[in-house]
Amino acid sequence: MNHSAMVLLCCGWLGTCAVQASTLDTSRPEVQAFIEAASSEHGLDRKWVESILARAEPQPDIIELITRPAEKRLTWGEYRQNFLDEKRIATGVAFWKEHADRLAEVEQQTGVDPRVIVGILGVETRFGRITGRHRVLDALVTLGFDYPPRSEYFLGELGQFLALVRDEGVSPLESRGSYAGAMGFGQFMPRSYRIYAVDGNGDGRRDLFTDWDDAISSIANYLLQHGWRRGEAILLEGKPPEGDNPDSSTMDIEVVDSTGPIHLTGLHNFTVIMRYNRSLLYALAVEELGRTVALRLGSDPQ
Repeated sequence: MNHSAMVLLCCGWLGTCAVQASTLDTSRPEVQAFIEAASSEHGLDRKWVESILARAEPQPDIIELITRPAEKRLTWGEYRQNFLDEKRIATGVAFWKEHADRLAEVEQQTGVDPRVIVGILGVETRFGRITGRHRVLDALVTLGFDYPPRSEYFLGELGQFLALVRDEGVSPLESRGSYAGAMGFGQFMPRSYRIYAVDGNGDGRRDLFTDWDDAISSIANYLLQHGWRRGEAILLEGKPPEGDNPDSSTMDIEVVDSTGPIHLTGLHNFTVIMRYNRSLLYALAVEELGRTVALRLGSDPQ
């Protein structure tokens, strides 16, 4: 019997047919160089770093995902349909009701509009329902060592992740996220997690995987640290009124939906949302989803 037939029989008898993944070869010169550099930069034990990396499993599908040709450029109307569906809006309403006290407290402390926090959580992970299927360790190892175009960036994030494991008790082998290594309810990269995550409920931990108080507070802190201005608007329809003197961060926006071209002005706080994700359409989706949820609740301050 040939090998293929044996595999088919195995799958038929057992229902599944697991393939043993290959672990990272830590003897590779570039891996050894990383171990030395990360251990020195973050004050990590060299043997500990090597022991974790030895259990990483590079994933070829991650390289395929990051190099996949971009799909056709979506119009705002097409992009909007992906994120402004009725189910996501209804889930956002339920989420806001459940976490109303925390959202209000964070707004009082930071000035960050709850609509934006709700919009980010809805667009990023459908309010925690889709947070990624790849082990963060595997994603960062794959892209750090086997994707030369952005190796430096992802090796930097890998070092930050190992420091996060040490400092926050994040599981190095169980933590899962996107194919690029973004993790938790708000999809923070390891560096952002270490810099901007906060302990929202005072329990002594910064847990962006299971603690909504921490996730809400951390998103607000990220936006605040990137320049969010309390009480300012986000978007205007059309151009600013005559006589206004918008600052240099103001954006002229023209997008197309099913009705035709739409002209908007993105104000300073809109550009802050784009620091979370540099996509214009992403920022528009965050703003509209949060605003729509607020209107459903009758809590839109405007």
